Amino acid sequence: MTPMAARDAWLVLGKDPEAVFRRLAGLPRGERVSAARADLAEARKLAKALMAAHHPDRGGDADKFRMVNSAMISIESHTEDFARKVREADEEAERRQERRPVFIKLG
Repeated sequence: MTPMAARDAWLVLGKDPEAVFRRLAGLPRGERVSAARADLAEARKLAKALMAAHHPDRGGDADKFRMVNSAMISIESHTEDFARKVREADEEAERRQERRPVFIKLG
């Protein structure tokens, strides 16, 4: 199954994706990963409630249940991908900083 886009996944969970993305973009770079993981924890709570409401064993809609499950998997994947990209960008910035020539003015 192809993972759904993060925007679609947040919509399935009943959350405004633009608000989520705007909030993350407005944070300092160092705080974005922890905030994205906090959003993931919130998504898990939303998904748990929706999955309980739509569970097929309790007379719920099996398609909606699968859609919520897929949305949760997608959000988890997107969050970890985001964290990996931020970590890689930070490591690259450190490598560039280490290679920067140092000039000392004498006299």
